[in-house]
Amino acid sequence: MAGSVRILLVDDCEPWRQQVRSILITRPELGVVSEAGDGLEAVHKAQELQPDLILLDIGLPNLNGLEAAKCIRQVAPEAGILFFNSAERRRHQTGSFEHWGARIHPEDTCME
Repeated sequence: MAGSVRILLVDDCEPWRQQVRSILITRPELGVVSEAGDGLEAVHKAQELQPDLILLDIGLPNLNGLEAAKCIRQVAPEAGILFFNSAERRRHQTGSFEHWGARIHPEDTCME
């Protein structure tokens, strides 16, 4: 991994992770240090690897992305977290970003 921005990909859908990884490796400044398929694994890998950026799905098994992010803040406080959510799950999550200081509504996203 040659990139200067170290990324942890977290989603329970392995094909999605593979697709995102294939896009990211085209950028020399980015590098995927690891992947995780659930929230608990994400917390453990964040603690172990101390990535610069975590691409974090909200709808994860074992520990959802929002709860995982709370734990990650404790074990890897310097890591940036970029949340994402699939369109079908998004309607159940409206308002859940209020905890993070940002209020995001479906009409504010590009996934209509």
